[in-house]
Amino acid sequence: MQAVENYAKISNPLGIDGSSFAFVYRRLSLENFSGTFHTHQGMEFLYVHEGKGQLTLEQKTYKVSSGMLLYFQPFQLHQLQMEVTRDSPFIRSIVVFEPSLLDPYLTSLRHLQKFFRHIWHDTLDVKFIEQLEDGNDLDLLLRQFHRSFSTPWASNEEKFEETILFLINFLRTQRPYWQKTDLLNDTALKHPSHPVEEIIQWIEQHYSEEFRLETLASALHLSPFYLSRLFHTATGSSITRYITARRIREACLLLQASSLSISAVGQAVGLNNPSYFNQLFKKATGITPHQYRLNALSSNR
Repeated sequence: MQAVENYAKISNPLGIDGSSFAFVYRRLSLENFSGTFHTHQGMEFLYVHEGKGQLTLEQKTYKVSSGMLLYFQPFQLHQLQMEVTRDSPFIRSIVVFEPSLLDPYLTSLRHLQKFFRHIWHDTLDVKFIEQLEDGNDLDLLLRQFHRSFSTPWASNEEKFEETILFLINFLRTQRPYWQKTDLLNDTALKHPSHPVEEIIQWIEQHYSEEFRLETLASALHLSPFYLSRLFHTATGSSITRYITARRIREACLLLQASSLSISAVGQAVGLNNPSYFNQLFKKATGITPHQYRLNALSSNR
């Protein structure tokens, strides 16, 4: 049975929802751990500090042990089963994030962006990095970010910046390990797109337009009913809710970085009715667009 795993989440740094970024540091299990088959909307990295067991991924089984970094591409079905006792606990750290959140910030980092898009889109022969020693660079980076995220910041913008910098460093630090496995080759095949991944790609291109489920269904050659059910099963969210979150996230960026009027920001993200835009924005963030802009301007002074 396919499900979406829910981890304790750090709220989205822009205060929208917890689905764009999640971070868990050194979660402990003292009893046998048998997760359900599940997927994530985003990219998931799971670092095994301590533990042993097995991973089932794409109808294959792999041994899991301490010092492994497991990676799961968006909507890649997987299950983790760990043999746990009080003398042999399962301790792991988890990073899950929406790839489209990070990709724009890698534009000026051409080689890192190429690597990032490779592990995001391409078929990977190797699904994990193993035999990492205690105190390795990835372990230290996770510990450092955990400490920094436990410290209050002056603003949400600072928290967002720290999160982006962590993700960039997280990719940069692990890239040499992946290169040792010859993953970065130009002959890599594209993995078949999951229908929900195609839905999200379509939304990325059209969220600023008036949304009609029938238009999306026609573009993907699926029935509206099947499309809605498929998306909800894989993500735990309705398509409408996802589009709203995407629009509000973009609106936050525009309110911070542009001089567009409030109504123009609403129109830019596909919400042409100013009253409705204000209503949705306040429901998502707890404050009005005007208040959000004032807070952003104040924190930047």
